[in-house]
Amino acid sequence: MLFAVVAAPVAIWCLVPSLRQPSFQGQTASWWFAKIASPTNPWPMQYIWLEPASASNSRARVFRHDFDAFHKMGPDAVPYLLTRLQDRRGDSSPSYQRFYARMPVWGRRYLPPPRDAEQVRRTGDLILKQLGPDAYPAVPELIGMLKKGDRREQHEAVNILKEIGLSASNALPALGGILRGNNPYLRVVAADAIRHINPSGTEEMLQVYREALRSKNKAVQMAATGSLWEATRQPELVIPALTRMLGDPVSGTFACTILKQCGPNASNAVPALLLQLAAPSLELRVAAAAALAYVDPHAETR
Repeated sequence: MLFAVVAAPVAIWCLVPSLRQPSFQGQTASWWFAKIASPTNPWPMQYIWLEPASASNSRARVFRHDFDAFHKMGPDAVPYLLTRLQDRRGDSSPSYQRFYARMPVWGRRYLPPPRDAEQVRRTGDLILKQLGPDAYPAVPELIGMLKKGDRREQHEAVNILKEIGLSASNALPALGGILRGNNPYLRVVAADAIRHINPSGTEEMLQVYREALRSKNKAVQMAATGSLWEATRQPELVIPALTRMLGDPVSGTFACTILKQCGPNASNAVPALLLQLAAPSLELRVAAAAALAYVDPHAETR
């Protein structure tokens, strides 16, 4: 009888993979996730700290060290990460947040930090994308998100599948359904994913980008232009759209970034870039000057 009482939970633990967690350096995936998703690592900064330009930042180095634990655990960490991505519990109650904030540092060591639902979800999404091909065990769940999820869930699934790449071929039919949908932004990102999973289908996806360039939505225009440039590296296909974006603080800065990559081939955009040097937005002025340095370094002196 005693053996049965002890053996039953062990048997369940062995048969249900979702109850098991991989570990690295003696700590479980949930331990590493809690470090990465802590309030000291707000999700907007997580993306910045993974950029090469942040390599010398001390906080970024600590974050990268913790983040690397999931690279070491690899595919085994995917089931746990999916539970974080799909966790829909809300934030901790305001009363607990106030209580935790008033606790001395030594007391907080014995209490879980207040839960930030957005931070948890964004962190799970980021880690899965960064795992790239190692996130392949997530493909069946991601297909389900494409078919039954809301727009945000579909967007998350598409972007993770894009990073998984060739190993996500089973998701192509579901991605095709998104491609035939009526959301222009999701159509563009679905085309991106299809290109990465099936590179031989790139030519067909270019038409999706060209159609999206006619959208009045700036986010759709930027996504389509960036994808068209990434897929072709042909300046003549994107420079007209990029020139039209100049003048807007957000899309204009984005346009300057790609025009800079086009280099001298973007000479037709020089007059529009010169106008941005007097733009109200400091960020746009700086971006325009940086682009001109690559497109036509002597334009300002002529």
